[in-house]
Amino acid sequence: MRLPEFVRSWVFGSILAAIASVVAFLLGTIYEGVKPIFLASVFPTIPRETLIALAALFCLATLLLALWVWYLHSSEATTDRLRNHNFSPLTGIATHKKTNIRHCTRCLIEDNRVAPLGINGDRESGEWICMRPKCRTLYNEKKGE
Repeated sequence: MRLPEFVRSWVFGSILAAIASVVAFLLGTIYEGVKPIFLASVFPTIPRETLIALAALFCLATLLLALWVWYLHSSEATTDRLRNHNFSPLTGIATHKKTNIRHCTRCLIEDNRVAPLGINGDRESGEWICMRPKCRTLYNEKKGE
């Protein structure tokens, strides 16, 4: 009999976490044993310029990692917004899947914003306009018929 997938993944994750904990404990023990020797004999022999360069390199790597995480997060948010909408290629209008509210496709794609559409004129004209002042793109539902 096989275990369900979620149980197998949980067991695998638990074993992996236990192994990582043991390795971290052993590395910490080794570090604590070597630390006095390193600080007394090796550390003073490293030139100050090298230490400053290493610190600057560490700061640069941290900044690049933070920018990468921000980029991935923002691109994922864009994908989620687009995934939550149905796009009509005939009219160019993006409609939210759950609420059926019409949103400006241009704002969704180019500016990564959710901007609702408002009726431009009367309901029978089928014209919609983006409510965001910087966009104001016009859409025509009758054009798709």
